[in-house]
Amino acid sequence: MKPLKYLMLLTLFAGTMIYGNETLKLWRRQPAQQWEEALPVGNGRLGAMVYGGLKKDRIQYNEETLWTGVPQEYCHPGAAANLDSIRRLLFDGKQKEAQDLAMAYFISQPLRQERCQPFADLILEFPGHDMATDYYHELDLRTAMATTPC
Repeated sequence: MKPLKYLMLLTLFAGTMIYGNETLKLWRRQPAQQWEEALPVGNGRLGAMVYGGLKKDRIQYNEETLWTGVPQEYCHPGAAANLDSIRRLLFDGKQKEAQDLAMAYFISQPLRQERCQPFADLILEFPGHDMATDYYHELDLRTAMATTPC
């Protein structure tokens, strides 16, 4: 079975999906103009958005410890002791009571996490590449490599 829901999510996020002959690629016919159009790469600790310019490319990257605010402990003391009660209420169809119990004793404190921040923009300039034709920017999901072959 092919993971179509996953493919559709990736298609909406980064561009058009090529799926066939066991290839999984996101691709574009023009460089990204905004962050949402760039192709994502990373390993969970380091991440980057590759814009794919020919004459001048931008790679915005971040690292997992760069967040707004200060380090926080999100664990709610005593949460595990309430899990069985929350489950029982859900199985009994008591959604409101389960939600109230979870909010009071289970959900992390504070409720919202801080925001991840970009670390820096790496700007790469490639003189003499402004007249290239057949632009093609891709992310191979099997190799996790973003390339701009022209």
